[in-house]
Amino acid sequence: ISYASTSGSARLGTNDRFVIDSEGKFFIGSTGSFGADGFVYVSGSIGSRQTSVIGTSIIGGDLVVSGGAYFEQTTSTTTPSVEIENVSTGDAALQLSIIGDAYAVGIDNSDLDKFKISYASTAGSAVLGTNDRFVIDSSGKVGIGVSSPKYEHDLASTSGNTISTITSYT
Repeated sequence: ISYASTSGSARLGTNDRFVIDSEGKFFIGSTGSFGADGFVYVSGSIGSRQTSVIGTSIIGGDLVVSGGAYFEQTTSTTTPSVEIENVSTGDAALQLSIIGDAYAVGIDNSDLDKFKISYASTAGSAVLGTNDRFVIDSSGKVGIGVSSPKYEHDLASTSGNTISTITSYT
């Protein structure tokens, strides 16, 4: 599938936006040589508030990748390569799961935009604000085992054991 800015001027091999090559590799936005590993390749933005390579302003729905995902930044920039943004009232979060455990990492919009790492004992079920393990509030206070830190470093334990030790090694 090629793209042309004027009607009737599209030509195969010029401004290609969607390509399946002779080896069956699938490319979006580029026909460059990326190796023979069988991945789906995307060059440029898939969806953003700007015009993207597939001609939409925002892509809805889910992108599901089974297998590996690789993100490469090819310019010397300090701009993040991957951004997770919720443009509504929900949380901007990433979930990491294995069989039996999950962590949610992100910004808890419903709790004063605190950065949190939260835990769940079932894969796929971690939610920010539930079983918070680590919290940083907007003033920079850090809580471990505390969902609303009151001090620069606020540690809590319900086990009755030693919470923290500081040792000087010389």
